Amino acid sequence: MSILGMNAERSWIAALQGIVLIVLGIALLVWPGITVRLLVTLFGIAAIVWGVLGFVHMVGAVRRDVPWWPYLLEGVLGVGIGLAVLTWPGITVLIVSFAIAWWILFTGIVQFIYAFAGGGWLSAIVGILGVGIGIWFLANPLGAALTMIWLIAVYVLVFGVFLLISAYTIAKSAGRPAT
Repeated sequence: MSILGMNAERSWIAALQGIVLIVLGIALLVWPGITVRLLVTLFGIAAIVWGVLGFVHMVGAVRRDVPWWPYLLEGVLGVGIGLAVLTWPGITVLIVSFAIAWWILFTGIVQFIYAFAGGGWLSAIVGILGVGIGIWFLANPLGAALTMIWLIAVYVLVFGVFLLISAYTIAKSAGRPAT
């Protein structure tokens, strides 16, 4: 919901959204391990559904006499990746954590190099931060996964509080009871 378009009569919607986000944020902080497993499971299911739909597209492509093999490839990869993720969720978390760690490390190195090519001190700070976080994530891949969940939790908590304050402020400015 856009806060800009909210009026006092609908401030309860933002308040409800804020409450939902705050509950989600608390759940993410209290049960980060469950959250990681749930995200992996949902991704695995989504990949399988995507793959099955790729097979459906393939059948339609064959009927229309258009290239069908990309849909076959999409179907096989989707179902295969989904089954692999559901079969080995721990490895999936590690692979994703390592991929993110390497990405952060390399972007940090690039930013640090860029700082000496005219990027300035802010690039150097971002680069050093990226290198440090990347190395820490590589040394602690499960810690990296939990850190990501905690960052998401903090974001949704802050956003939820913002929505509640906005709803209250809008309702109060209209002379209505705060929702």
